[in-house]
Amino acid sequence: MKDNLVRCLIAVVNTLFLFIGSSCDRKTENGTKDIRVIIETDSITSQMRAGVGVNFANLQDSFPVVQLERQYRSYAGSTWGANPALDDSASWKKVFGYADWLGIDLARVFVTRNIFEPQKGKLDFDNVEMRYLYKYLDYCQKNDIDVFLQNFFNNVAWLAVPSAGNDPIKILRSAPNDLEAYTEGLVTLLNHLIKEKKYTCIKYFCLTNEPYENWSWYIGSFNPDRFASPEPAYKMMHEKLIKNKLPVMLSGPDVSIFLSSKINPSMPVFDYFKSFDIHSYVTRFDWWADSTMTFEDGSKGEVNKIEDTEKQYSSWVQRAKKENKPFIVSEMGSFMYGFGEDTNGMSTYPALLKDVESVLRYSNIGMDGFMRWSYLNRGNLDGQWQLVNTWDMKKNALLPADGIAPHKVPFYMWGMLSRFIPKHANILKSTVEGGKIGQHQRVFATTYQSPANKNLSIFIINDSEIEMEVSLEFKKKLNNKTLYKYSLNRDLIDQPDFNLNPSDLMDFDGSNSKVKLLPQSLVLLSTYKLNSDQKGIIVD
Repeated sequence: MKDNLVRCLIAVVNTLFLFIGSSCDRKTENGTKDIRVIIETDSITSQMRAGVGVNFANLQDSFPVVQLERQYRSYAGSTWGANPALDDSASWKKVFGYADWLGIDLARVFVTRNIFEPQKGKLDFDNVEMRYLYKYLDYCQKNDIDVFLQNFFNNVAWLAVPSAGNDPIKILRSAPNDLEAYTEGLVTLLNHLIKEKKYTCIKYFCLTNEPYENWSWYIGSFNPDRFASPEPAYKMMHEKLIKNKLPVMLSGPDVSIFLSSKINPSMPVFDYFKSFDIHSYVTRFDWWADSTMTFEDGSKGEVNKIEDTEKQYSSWVQRAKKENKPFIVSEMGSFMYGFGEDTNGMSTYPALLKDVESVLRYSNIGMDGFMRWSYLNRGNLDGQWQLVNTWDMKKNALLPADGIAPHKVPFYMWGMLSRFIPKHANILKSTVEGGKIGQHQRVFATTYQSPANKNLSIFIINDSEIEMEVSLEFKKKLNNKTLYKYSLNRDLIDQPDFNLNPSDLMDFDGSNSKVKLLPQSLVLLSTYKLNSDQKGIIVD
C-alpha cells in the first residue's frame, strides 16, 4: 500500500508540472501560427562519426548488493544480470530479434578484470562471463555495429589499493595499485579480442567508468594522495595502444555532466583521447521551472536545461571537430522523473520525449553518437531502464522466452531514432521559424541524410501541450521521392495494438506541405518505408 501511495504521489507531481507548463502555454500562444520547418538538402552542417545505439550491459555475475525497502541496491549499478542463460536459444532469438528491429549502430559492452584475470597473471578467456561478451560481440560483428568497449570495474583484490582490505565494495571500486599491471592486462585483453578473435567491430576503448566521481575508482579510492587522478593511466594506455598497433580509439573522460565545471575539453590530458565521451542524465526541458532534483540520500542536485547543456557540449564539439575526433554520449537517460530501486520514472513518456528531443538538438550542434542506458536491465537495481523486458521483478527471476517483450515506451521512442538513422548520417541544415510559446522554443527539427543513398529522415518534435501545425519547406526539390509519415504520441503508444507502420504523406515536388503536430508528439517524415515487421536501418 505504501509503495502504491508513493508511486501515485510521484505521478500526481509529474502531472502537476505538465499542467502548470500547459497552463502557461495556453496563456501565451504567440508563435504557434505560421510555423515553418525549412530544410536545405544541399547544406550538410556535420556528419555523425557514429550513430544511435544502446548499452548492452552484458555482465552476468552478481556484485555487492544490499536489501532496500522495496528491492535492492547494487554497487555496480545495473550493468549486470538481465541476460538469458547462454544455452537458451529461444530467449536469445527474441533478445537479438528486438535489437534487429531497433537497427542500432553503436553498442557499449563491458568488461571487469575479474572476468579475465581473477588472479594476477592467471588469464582466463573461456569462462561464462567471457562467453556472454563473445555472444554480444558476435552479434555486433555480424551486423556491422560499432562497439564501444568499456572497462567498468576491476573487482579483484590483487589489484586493489591496500586500504580496501577485504571490503567487497571497496575492492569493487578501487583504483589499481599497479598502473603497469593494470594497463598491460587491458592490452592483453584487446590483443585477444581484436587480433586473435578478429572482432574488428571494436572501435572504441574506455579505460574506466566515471573516474572523476567522488564514489569512483580514483577520487574515491581510499588513498587520494597516490590515486587522485586517472590521468597517468590515460598516458600509459595511449602509449601501449600505439606500441601494440591496436586499432581502437581511446575514449574519455566518461564523466557525468555534473562535473562539467571541473572537467573541460581544454585539459591537456585529453590529448591522449582519440574520442570523447560523456554521460547525460540530468537535463530538463527548457520550459521546466524546477532546476533541482533529489537523490537517494536526500541531497539536492542542479539539473540543466537542454539549452544550457547544448552550450556546455558545444565546447567539446568544437575541439572534437577541430581534431577529427568523435564526441559521443555513452550513457543517456533521465533522472528527473525518478530513479533508483524499481521506479519506472526514467521510462515514462515525458522522460523519453525529453531524451529524444535532446538527441535531435545535440545532433544539430554536431555531436556524433548516443547510447541509451540500457538495452536489458533487471529493473529493480536502480530503476526500470530496460528497452526489452527479460526479468520478472516480482519473482526476481528471468522471464521465459515467450515472456520477453519490449518495455514499450523507451523501446518505441528510442527505436524511432535508432531505426531510421543510419551510421555516419549527414546532418542537414534545418531551420524552425516560429514555434515559440512565451520565451521558450517548443518545436524542434533535425534532418538526417544517408551518406550513401541520400535517404532522408526528418524528425519534428512538439514538446508543448498545444497542437501545432508546421509548413515543411525544401530549398531544393526531392526528385519526386515519397515521404512516409510515422507518428508517436502518448495516446498512440498506450494503445495495445500500437505499431510503427508508415503512411504515405505525399509525393514532394518542392512545394509546401502542412504537418500536424499533436501535443507532446514526435513526427518522422522519411524516404525509408519500413513496416513494423522489418529490421531497422544500420548501413544504408
